Amino acid sequence: MAYFSNGTEGEILDEQCFECLHSIDDFTIYCPIAAVQAEFNYRQCKNPELKAAMNFLIDEKGNCQMKPTIERFMSGKT
Repeated sequence: MAYFSNGTEGEILDEQCFECLHSIDDFTIYCPIAAVQAEFNYRQCKNPELKAAMNFLIDEKGNCQMKPTIERFMSGKT
């Protein structure tokens, strides 16, 4: 998972989250992927196994790996 050392670096993920169906409003996102990123962002730096697992959720460039699936679902192309 991409490591975000500050809020500015995390903006790429924030933009994706705000477009997601899990976003309730501009400040509330109920998403397990965003929750994992927020909880384990710093800890992944010291734990290669955790980092590898987190890469299934968000890639090294900060792209949510569920976003394409969610977009297909929302467009009715499931």
